[in-house]
Amino acid sequence: MIKHNSNSVAIARDKLLRQLNKCVERECCKRKTLDELLILLEQKRLTKNDVRNVCREICESRIIRHRLSIMCYLWFSTSLSYYGVTFSVPVLSGDRYQNFVYGAGFEFVFFSASFFVLSKVGRKCPLIAFYLLSWFLFTCVFLLSVFPVIHLTACSRTLLILLGKGTIVGTFFCVFIYCAELFPTPMRAACNGITSLCCRVGSLLSPYFLTYTMKVSQDTMLLLIGILTLVAALLTISLPETHRKKLPDTLDDALNLN
Repeated sequence: MIKHNSNSVAIARDKLLRQLNKCVERECCKRKTLDELLILLEQKRLTKNDVRNVCREICESRIIRHRLSIMCYLWFSTSLSYYGVTFSVPVLSGDRYQNFVYGAGFEFVFFSASFFVLSKVGRKCPLIAFYLLSWFLFTCVFLLSVFPVIHLTACSRTLLILLGKGTIVGTFFCVFIYCAELFPTPMRAACNGITSLCCRVGSLLSPYFLTYTMKVSQDTMLLLIGILTLVAALLTISLPETHRKKLPDTLDDALNLN
């Protein structure tokens, strides 16, 4: 029995020494006392427990899961739509350098407009308006190309597409601000990280999205982007307005936003 206890103590001591050595290496071999290293180990353990608690609270709260799912889709669809249109600019009719200048001008206008309306009007309504405007522009280009009721010149078609790209920039700005205000402080970093991951997935898939849709036609890509933005607008309706409301510090504060 005594031998078994001594072996357990030796194993625990070796494990502690290995952890201390790792801490010393991570701290760039700074000279630290044993008490400082033990405090550092305890802080790392508490940090791991905090991460587990945050993930558990996100999974247990139905409202937070609902908001997180919607924001993941908004980030994904916005990123996929923006980069899909951006990568298709070189194949638009007209001079590509002029198209680039026009596109940059529209982006600047909508970026500035979103800054104004977010501070005066709110978060939810401008975001829905930008999504609906994107849907309207891309769907109009598609319908006028398939059913030429009104003759749409190549120059007008290019300008409408670039204008739609500018509206997506406005949604980027709105989503960035809106996402941070929907979640409480303990969950904000984790939720923003998850939504940012979805945004990166959308940007990574955009070249493949463009390649496979352009095999059919460019109008098909515009129709799919219009559908993505329309669904995003409908999903945003179920989110609460956060304008002129205190940033939620706890889970109860976030739930009371509704």
